[in-house]
Amino acid sequence: DLRETGSWVNTGLVADSITGTSLPHGARVALPSTPTGFARGLYLLQSAGLVTLDRKFGGTSAQDLTITAANVLDSARHLDVIGLSFDEFLKSTYNSYDAIVLNPDQAASLGLVPATDALAVEPGPGNPYAHVLVAPSRLAGDPRVLELTRALEDPRLAGYLNRTYRGANIAAAAATS
Repeated sequence: DLRETGSWVNTGLVADSITGTSLPHGARVALPSTPTGFARGLYLLQSAGLVTLDRKFGGTSAQDLTITAANVLDSARHLDVIGLSFDEFLKSTYNSYDAIVLNPDQAASLGLVPATDALAVEPGPGNPYAHVLVAPSRLAGDPRVLELTRALEDPRLAGYLNRTYRGANIAAAAATS
């Protein structure tokens, strides 16, 4: 969990001490090594209150979408964020780090359920990384594309995704209760 803790590991500043289940100070956190994967991981850590970045989540410039560890202004828990390519060695990476940023498919391959096992989940509404519907200009105004667009933006779809996929697929539109 992400509750406040006095536990420390991996820093050499104090003796390693784990007294509960909260992510300890000095935790080693593995993030995807791709530029956008690393940036998404940092934004996720910021949304969870674990780091402070020099910008807010939601920007769409190339600089906003490819931030690095240099953009971290503060780390509330003195986290050691490490960019790794862990697709081939996912299970060993998961077992070797204190926390790891995964996509839903990777989490499922480890038997994890994002809604119950995740320490934090990326926000849906306002997410610049959300998948988008695009169509060639010749289909602008096509009733089929417009109908699909309305269906994808329907808050009822967001509610369905929340209920059915339990955090593995998050709608970019806000859900209705």
